[in-house]
Amino acid sequence: MRYVLAFSLGVLVCFIVIHLIARPERAEQAQVAAVRSAPHRAGTSNTPPVGRPRIEGASGPEASTRTSAHSVASSAGHSVDGPRRPASELIEDMIASMGDPVMGKPLLAPHQALQTEAKDEPWSTDAETSLRNSLEGTLGTRFEYPSINCGSDLCEIQAATLGNEGQFDNEDFQTALGAMGKEAWWSTMQLGHPTCAYKGAGDGRELVVCFVTRGG
Repeated sequence: MRYVLAFSLGVLVCFIVIHLIARPERAEQAQVAAVRSAPHRAGTSNTPPVGRPRIEGASGPEASTRTSAHSVASSAGHSVDGPRRPASELIEDMIASMGDPVMGKPLLAPHQALQTEAKDEPWSTDAETSLRNSLEGTLGTRFEYPSINCGSDLCEIQAATLGNEGQFDNEDFQTALGAMGKEAWWSTMQLGHPTCAYKGAGDGRELVVCFVTRGG
């Protein structure tokens, strides 16, 4: 089982790397579309500054960038104010659809493997509780977690932003994961490095699926 999970997560890492390489081109195309549909915002940037934390109530470039991201979602035909599908449904669609003919569906294999993996109590419940408490303690109510599930060798974290900050909240989510990896309980439970995939929901929210293996 561990060899299958390792192979599946390796495919997921390759898929994410390829996706990130292609992402700047798509971001540039989205920015051009936003400028054409909203010429009065032509001076705002659609790409958030890398490595800089989101500042609550900020004005100036940071605030302009967030406004532009909101405009891009609206100009693409998505309403950020209308009814929203449950995050659990959106993430299930993400897991089932993310991939391509070459890489396959890198989220689907570990997700399905976890559904049939037996629990290893009390480790499984302790790991689930520690993951949830740490994320909620660091990120507060900015995310919801439709599922945090651990079997005997693998944990899956499903998360979705509650607001429309998107990329800014994702940066903080990655920072929270990095901080978790330095906590004492993380090494005690023998958790490895998280492998995560991110996707826009189309309504201003961002979806996150992470897998963490035990002992690796």
